[in-house]
Amino acid sequence: MENPKMTDAERQRLAEKLDKELDDYIDGLASKGSRYTDGFSPDNWEEEMDKHPAFRTKPLEEGEEVPELIAAMQALKYDEDETTEERAVQYKDDGNHNFKLKKYRWAVDAYTEGIRLNCTDKELNVVLYTNRAAAHFRLGNNRSAFKDVIVARNFNPNHMKAITRGVQCCVKLKLFAEAVKWCADGLQISFYFIVS
Repeated sequence: MENPKMTDAERQRLAEKLDKELDDYIDGLASKGSRYTDGFSPDNWEEEMDKHPAFRTKPLEEGEEVPELIAAMQALKYDEDETTEERAVQYKDDGNHNFKLKKYRWAVDAYTEGIRLNCTDKELNVVLYTNRAAAHFRLGNNRSAFKDVIVARNFNPNHMKAITRGVQCCVKLKLFAEAVKWCADGLQISFYFIVS
């Protein structure tokens, strides 16, 4: 059975009828209250995109509430059933990854989250503080970097990376007498390891 051929006038009437039905359907959706209200609008799309973890271009500001989607993704990655040390190691690894990508602010945030867990592993704390100091140093936050290496040395006074970073911070901060003390500490530790 063949389809009957339509005239141009019939084709035009059918197109108008289908357009009207589609318009009525779309208008009906809005009038039934089923319109999606949480979506992006021309006024808020940039703000909404910034909340989405896949499109966010800057780290969370100090005191900024974590957007719901980011919190959901963090919950997937940072399982609450893991030990404090395991979660701190994950944050350290995230910080290291961001540091390699030269996303130093994100690295600082990751190391800070690891530090906030207050894990009992002293060496892990030394690494978190020393790595955060390195990220701060790359950002030009020399005073913050110096404070972090001081804390790192409270956990392990012989940690050479902390001492080296401390010397660099002292030089940047023009604390030359302090830099000499840090260098002396480093030489004493190096000499001890060479002799023993």
